[in-house]
Amino acid sequence: MKTPWSTLLAAASFSLLFPSLALAQQAEAIHESEVHEAVKDAPTRMIPKGASDPKLTKSADPETKRVYTKDAVVVTHASGIVDRQPYAAIPILFRVNSDELLDRVSQQNVRETAAALRPLLADGARFTVEGHASAEGSEQRNLELSKLRAAKIRALLTEGERLDGGKLNDRGFGATHAQATTALESERQKDRRVLVVRVQ
Repeated sequence: MKTPWSTLLAAASFSLLFPSLALAQQAEAIHESEVHEAVKDAPTRMIPKGASDPKLTKSADPETKRVYTKDAVVVTHASGIVDRQPYAAIPILFRVNSDELLDRVSQQNVRETAAALRPLLADGARFTVEGHASAEGSEQRNLELSKLRAAKIRALLTEGERLDGGKLNDRGFGATHAQATTALESERQKDRRVLVVRVQ
């Protein structure tokens, strides 16, 4: 049975008016080997001449700058020390204004991430789950939502997948590091991300 032209025309019109709703939303699948490859190496630390390592002196050394490259977070501290922390970007889709995962692929990606992290944690590695948001909406709500989503993924990894919670932290950044330069949904989606950052 052929679909009436009126139905096809209505569907096409809906797609043009509401592209984000017309497209079936599904996260991109990721394999544990991809996560492992991204975070298998320990972070590196560059200590400038004359600076003392706060890890040895047990003194506070707040971060003053945070830059995201394609494969690492480069953190500069007040002392001038620079840490390079490898990360894996985990494709996760959330329901609008919620910390609930949207699809089964997102759920499977959490399981793949757990499988990749488990042997690294056993060897002494530590990680931070970072939540990031796109820039639209209020700054306060974006920050709250990114914290909730980071905490949700950590909970799924520790409570659901039984990873060592003592070696996994979570942190939300809101839209502080959003990079989209246009209002295109495809660009904003890239800013709504979850990163697993190796900090030790």
